[in-house]
Parts: sequence; C-alpha cells; structure tokens
Amino acid sequence: QNTLNACYRECMQLLAESGLKTVAIPCFWYSKGFPLDEQVHVALRTLRRCIEKLYASIDAVVLVAGNAAEFELFESLLPLYFPRTDHEAMHATSVLPESCWNEWGEVSMEERRIRVSQHLISEQEDCEDSDLWFGGDDDKSFLHARDDADFAAMKRLEGTMINASSIEEAGHICLRYLRRAREIQSLSEPSRFVYQSGQDCFGRHVVVLLGARLPPLGLQDERTIPLFVKELEALQREKFLLLYVNSEVDNTDTSILEVLQEMLAVIQAKFRNSLAQLLVLHPGFMFRAAFALGRAITEEAASVWHDSVYLESIADLASVLNASRLYLP
Repeated sequence: QNTLNACYRECMQLLAESGLKTVAIPCFWYSKGFPLDEQVHVALRTLRRCIEKLYASIDAVVLVAGNAAEFELFESLLPLYFPRTDHEAMHATSVLPESCWNEWGEVSMEERRIRVSQHLISEQEDCEDSDLWFGGDDDKSFLHARDDADFAAMKRLEGTMINASSIEEAGHICLRYLRRAREIQSLSEPSRFVYQSGQDCFGRHVVVLLGARLPPLGLQDERTIPLFVKELEALQREKFLLLYVNSEVDNTDTSILEVLQEMLAVIQAKFRNSLAQLLVLHPGFMFRAAFALGRAITEEAASVWHDSVYLESIADLASVLNASRLYLP
C-alpha cells in the first residue's frame, strides 16, 4: 500500500514543482495480486491528503478510467474521501477508520518503529492489545538480535503465526493482523467467507466461516486472516460460537488447512477466552484424517480444536442453532 501511496504522492509533488496546474492519472496501473478495491482506497486517500497539502498549486486532478467497471468502482468510493453533502461526510466518518494513515495518506506501520523500552510507558496506560499473549515480560530481542534486521522485519510483515520461529515473532504477526483488520474494508455479501449470524439458543454470538469461499490464494492473500479477525473484533470480547462449514471443499487443498491452522492460532492468542465452542459442518473423511494425523494443527491451535464438535448434516444443528438464520449458500 505504501509503495502505491508513494507513486501517487510523487506524481502530485512533481506537478507542484513543475508549475503546471492539472494532471491526469490512470485509475489502475498495477494488477498483479493487489485487490483493485484496495488500490482505489489508496489512490483516493493519497490524493485527498496531497490536495489538502498542495491545494495552492493544483487546479484539477483528472482520474482516467480504462473501462466502465473502473469508472463505477471509483465513482462508488469517491464520496468517502471527497464528500459533497453532509450525509456523505457522516457516512464516511462511520465507515473509514479514524487513524489508519498519516498526514500524507501513508499507512503507519508499528512494526517499523524502534521500540526503546516498555518500561517508559506508564503502568496506568490502557494498551489496546494488552490481552494479547506474548510469552514474556521484557522485550530483549534487540539486545540479542542475531539475524539480519531487515530479514527479521520482513518475516514479521509477511510471515504467519504457524511458521513463526519464536513466541515473540508470533506475537508481532498477530498484532499485524489486528491492525490490518481495523483498516481493511469488508467484502460484499456474495463474496464474503466469514460473517456474524445472530445468536444461538444460549445467547452466544454465531460466527459462520465458509470453507468453499476462502480466498484461493489462502494465506498469501493478505486479506484472509484480517477479515476473519475483523469479524471477531466486532464482537467486543463477548462469547461466540464458531461454525466452520466444510461443504464443497476440496480437502486435499493444503492451503485451506493452512488457513484454518492460522485462524486457530489467532484464536488461541487473542480470542481464546471468548470462543465458547467450535462446530464443523460436513467434515468429511479427509478433513477428519488431516487433523487426526496432526498435519494441520500446531500445539497452540490444538487446544482450540480439542473441544470441537463434528456435525454430519444441517439437521444436527437444530439442538443449538436455527439453521434458517445462518444464511448458508
């Protein structure tokens, strides 16, 4: 995101330095693995910040759409960053996160900041992630660092909890998911793979996870885990039941098993006190075998999975849930 942000920012700065007043920018210029809707948010967010800073040097910014789909996508999101009415401004305030970018529209990466000492922070300060388990009281990683600093930082920014080499590294990765969850936009209903679906007969929230709709890139899609975390964060630590629907899933696809393993690791680290029960609908033989043989479970995730319940049919849900309210595809 910040690389794309820098491209737009450089264009605007060159415009101001050249003495010209108008610039035309293509709506999209990169299409390999970066979701188009997120590109739009980066573009509009950056242009808004740049225009605020350089308004005296700019008369007009023209966004050039290559086709009707690009035009419609930008048109639908423009009011969030350039509201024309009080209603649009209020809607933008309720939808966009309060502080997911700095004064130039760049995402602030906590992982890149130098951590001096945890003891400089007041004990009275309320840390937003204070309930996240790190496994130690003091952060001495800087004093004992042996690996290349850039390589270690890259592992925290791109690695997964299931492949973390230490508890501290897993903690940093989990924090990355949490921060990303607070800035990412939810998927539209036809493509969403995780959503809340009312409450069970005991008054616990129900979160439905559709295995067949998990992103095909699995953990390589940077939205997969943050979108899952976003739904759990919205529950505000209240008790919930997680229903994983394994219907129409290719259980030989290891990427899905890796996603489930990572989700269980996140639950163990952040939401273990809120998860009331885990239900698996239509597990199938291969799915059972994968977990029975331990191929898809780490020690941290195993404690979450241990009390899970297998359900062979939707009728088996009747004792706990109202299946008609689950909105299953």
